[in-house]
Amino acid sequence: MGVSLQALAAKRGGNLFVPLIFRLALRLEQVNWDEALEDAPLAAHALGCAQKLFGTDACVNWFDTGLEAEAAGINFARDPLGEICAGAVAPVDIPDPGAFVATPAISHVLAVTRQLCETTGQHACILGFLTGPATLLLRFFRAASAKRLVAALDAGKLATTDRQSLDKVVSLSVALARAYCELGVGGLAL
Repeated sequence: MGVSLQALAAKRGGNLFVPLIFRLALRLEQVNWDEALEDAPLAAHALGCAQKLFGTDACVNWFDTGLEAEAAGINFARDPLGEICAGAVAPVDIPDPGAFVATPAISHVLAVTRQLCETTGQHACILGFLTGPATLLLRFFRAASAKRLVAALDAGKLATTDRQSLDKVVSLSVALARAYCELGVGGLAL
C-alpha cells in the first residue's frame, strides 16, 4: 500500500503539489494513446517518470473522462493523444459492475494502477481517477438526456426507469473506486 493523501497532506502541512500531468507524462516519454492503451507497464513507467521529474506529491493513475463509458460499450472518436473528439450513442444495456470491472479497458487501467502502487506508491500518493458525475452523465446519456436527468433529479421527479439507469451508472463508478482501493491507491480523484 502506498502513501495516503490524508497522511501526505498532514505531513506537508496541507499544501500538496498535485498537477494533472497525465497526457504530458505520455508526451514526455513519447508514448502515444494507442501505446498507452496496449502496454500497461509503459504507461505506468511514463507516469512514474513524470512524477519523479516534477516532484509531485501525487500521481493520477489514468485521466480519461471516457473510460467508464467506453468500458460499458460506448465508442468515441479520439485524437492521437486520446482526447475525445466525438461521442456515440449510449449502449442499450449498461453492464453489471462485475462484468464492467472485468472489461479489457478497466483491467488495463487496474494493471497501470497496480504497477504505479508498487513502483511509485512509496514516493507519492497514487490517485485513482473517476469521471465526475456531470461528465459521466454526458458520456452515458449525451447532452440533452443528461440535462433532462439532472433537472428531474433536482426537482425530485425522476422517473423509475431513469433512476434505475442512473443507479446502474453509479454502481459502475463505485465498483471502479472499490477496485482502485483494493489495489492500494491513497485517494480518489474526480
